[in-house]
Amino acid sequence: MAALFIIQARLSSEAEFKARYKQYQAAVQPLITAHGGRTLAIGRDLEVMEGGHDGRRLIILEFPDMEKLKAFWHSPEYARVKPLRENGGDAEAVLAEFAAAGVDDGALADRLQREGAASFDASWKDLLERLARKRLQLTQRDTSTNPAHDRESTSIQ
Repeated sequence: MAALFIIQARLSSEAEFKARYKQYQAAVQPLITAHGGRTLAIGRDLEVMEGGHDGRRLIILEFPDMEKLKAFWHSPEYARVKPLRENGGDAEAVLAEFAAAGVDDGALADRLQREGAASFDASWKDLLERLARKRLQLTQRDTSTNPAHDRESTSIQ
């Protein structure tokens, strides 16, 4: 299953940082590609349809799976490039937040998948039961208000 790496960043406008960040961009893109990743979106001026946006740049990367995303993030090659983007603004990287909190994101994804499937299954069964009860109510109402309908349906069977 594809894994998305979502980053929100506010970058410094200082000339020194901008120069380093251009080097970072040039160096990181081949690393992303080498790990099977690609850039899905980079947005600065986002049109918010609902809620708010704090003006940070949004970057969405896609990798074939979480294993390849983690391989990119923890690679020695990325470790050498990463300092070029540091100390130049604030950024949130969703994967980094989970790791820093000690969350095993693979186990979390598996658990959420299981819980989501179980919840869907329970909701589906509940819906089918409600439909069956409603059908029974409608059938009972039709037979109580229209005895001919009951005789007709009995004779058809």
